Amino acid sequence: MGQGTRQLRKINVLFMPLIPLTLVQHIELVDRLLTLARKKFLAGELLKFHPEGTEYTSLMVCFFLHIASGVDTIMRLYKLNSTWFPTTNAFVILRSVFEADVTAHYISKQPKERAVSFVKYGRILKKKRLDTLLKHNQTKDETWNQIISAELKEYYIPNQAKIEGKYREVKGSFEFVTKEGKVRPYCNWANKTLRDMAKEVDHEIEYDIFYTYLSSFTHVDIQLADRFLKSDNNGLFWTCRADEVSVAFVFSYAATFFSCFLALMGRQFQVEIEDDLARCWNFN
Repeated sequence: MGQGTRQLRKINVLFMPLIPLTLVQHIELVDRLLTLARKKFLAGELLKFHPEGTEYTSLMVCFFLHIASGVDTIMRLYKLNSTWFPTTNAFVILRSVFEADVTAHYISKQPKERAVSFVKYGRILKKKRLDTLLKHNQTKDETWNQIISAELKEYYIPNQAKIEGKYREVKGSFEFVTKEGKVRPYCNWANKTLRDMAKEVDHEIEYDIFYTYLSSFTHVDIQLADRFLKSDNNGLFWTCRADEVSVAFVFSYAATFFSCFLALMGRQFQVEIEDDLARCWNFN
């Protein structure tokens, strides 16, 4: 096992206080990772078709594009205006990046079976959407009535029979029987919480430390509000000005999640990337 591989194993649990990089170094690190990702995975000849099938290959590429574009968006926002960089919005993006990383790791444990289930659950979601639109179709709110009617007319009503037929084909695969003998639908495609998935793929620490904190910025709790409320000798004031520590955490989290996913992509598609990742993290 090479030195690069030993270093890479630390990447999954990196946390800013453990890696004393400056803000400038964190930003450069993310920039290096984006460059590496483009080189290794955006060149079509470097990405092989995975032997576990079309569904798995397609999903992994989609997860890559989602994660890479999320990290790239954060970088672009910072370069656009570092003084007013929207850290709270960046944390929201990173929460979704983490979810994609955990989901990808979870599916990769049983690539064919889980990828197919993930794809088929789309039929359940379409049926739920159809039912929701039909439920509120007769609302007395004129604006909502127009919006709902338009969506039903353009897609869901013309395809209603097809949507319901495909739903019936997979419905039984996404149900379970309770201890009381009642049939209940899955809560999601895997019928597991994200935390359950994270534990199964050795991401429990990351979930507890990173994800729980990032959720504050999605659920809009007091930790989000605290980012805007400041105090000085003149008392309390509100500001959107970027806080350097918060910005550093954004790029630290981005580098951690992105590195973890890129390592998974490398392993799954037999693309040599571990030593390159280790070099990205090296600031000696």
